[in-house]
Amino acid sequence: MVRKPKFKLIAKGEDITEKLSKNLISISYEDKEKAESDEISLSVFGLYSKPLFGDSLELWLGFEKLYKCGSFSVNVVSKNYTSNTTEVRASAINFSGKGSVNIKEKKTRSFENTTLFTIARKIANENNLKIKTSGEDQNIVSILQNNQSNLEFLYSI
Repeated sequence: MVRKPKFKLIAKGEDITEKLSKNLISISYEDKEKAESDEISLSVFGLYSKPLFGDSLELWLGFEKLYKCGSFSVNVVSKNYTSNTTEVRASAINFSGKGSVNIKEKKTRSFENTTLFTIARKIANENNLKIKTSGEDQNIVSILQNNQSNLEFLYSI
C-alpha cells in the first residue's frame, strides 16, 4: 500500500486545508539550520484571494499522523494569470512588524561604548526576538546605524 502524504494549513486562525487540497500543486517545508529562518511555500491551481504580507500561517505535514512544522508569516504572494496559479511563501520570522517593531524599517541612530552582543540583544528585544550568539563579544566604541534596517545594520557589523 502506498502512503499518501497529508497536510493541514491554518491561515489567520481558519483551517483552509479542504479549500486548497483539491487544487494543490505543491507544498514544501524547509527546516533551516541555526540562524536561518524556516520557510514554507505552496502553489495552488486557481487565483485565490491574496493573503497579506505578514498574515499568519500554521503548517502540519505527515502521513497517518500530522506533525506541526511551525508558525509562519507570509512574505511573498504571486499570481500567475497565464497559468492560473497562486504561489505563497512564508517565513518563521515575521518581517511585517505586526506585533513587533518592523525589523525592515530604516533607522538612524548611534551606539556608543557598548558591545556587539549588547547591540544585537537590544535589536532583538525591540523585535520580540531572542539572540543566539557564538564566538567572542567585540567592544564597539562608536557605530552609526544610518538609514539602515536592523537586518542590514546587523549584517554590516
